[in-house]
Amino acid sequence: MPTPIKWRVNAVEVVGHLSLLVTFNDGTQGRVTIAPQWLTGVFADLQQPDMFKAVFVEHGAVTWENGLDLDPKSMYDAIAAHGHYNIV
Repeated sequence: MPTPIKWRVNAVEVVGHLSLLVTFNDGTQGRVTIAPQWLTGVFADLQQPDMFKAVFVEHGAVTWENGLDLDPKSMYDAIAAHGHYNIV
């Protein structure tokens, strides 16, 4: 049986304005915070609170209804090292 990839996201929860709590395959958990100035171009939709709150996990990645997703490996590396991942 193959070893599970530890940086696959198992769960995501909105915990504040532009802030998520993410849990990975291996139990690692941490906060992801997105800076408002980052929400431009294709990410501008996430400025809408209802759109941001519609986050879910698909194929091990944090994803939104409009098809946007966050790189789970980058999040995992930062959270494992620092307990949080800031997108600025």
